[in-house]
Amino acid sequence: MHTPLLVEALVSGLVFCDEACEAYPDVEALRAYAERGGEPVPLQWALCVAEMPLARGLLRHAVTALLDLLDALDAADRAALRDGSG
Repeated sequence: MHTPLLVEALVSGLVFCDEACEAYPDVEALRAYAERGGEPVPLQWALCVAEMPLARGLLRHAVTALLDLLDALDAADRAALRDGSG
């Protein structure tokens, strides 16, 4: 899988989450924008052409949180290797 497909999968995970759409109207608007006109368009494209800075900000926040989680997991793995624990 290459980067554009991975990015699309990550964005769609948020945009097609009903709870996220309920909590953040811009995410719901982005979903509607991507689905309008019958044939769905790539969410990455919709982010580029739709003026939805709050949706971009939410995605930026989610990505930062995911990176923080991965950093913590990597640190825990390194600590477990040093300590010889699982």
